[in-house]
Amino acid sequence: PLARPAPAAFSGQRGFASDALSSDALHAAMAAKPQWPAWLRREMRSNWAGETGAVAIYRGCQSALSHVACDEDREALAAFAAEHVEHEIAHLEAMEVLVTGARE
Repeated sequence: PLARPAPAAFSGQRGFASDALSSDALHAAMAAKPQWPAWLRREMRSNWAGETGAVAIYRGCQSALSHVACDEDREALAAFAAEHVEHEIAHLEAMEVLVTGARE
């Protein structure tokens, strides 16, 4: 069993892109985690940091939309940022389930 409940991204509550992990894939990764070599633990920590940064970047884009003068451009950028931030949140949620310790 998982150490904590799977986030919404893995329970079917959100309609994320096809690249979001399935619940089965998440459980398989968690089951294999005790055998992860040290290099993979470091890589996963790096992946967690990257997903954290990606969420921040798209949220920053969203917060800057008020500076876009053209309504059409602002709407297009808002749609783009909203879609991408949702994908990155799904990725970050996966990393937060898989990477639970400071030394991973």
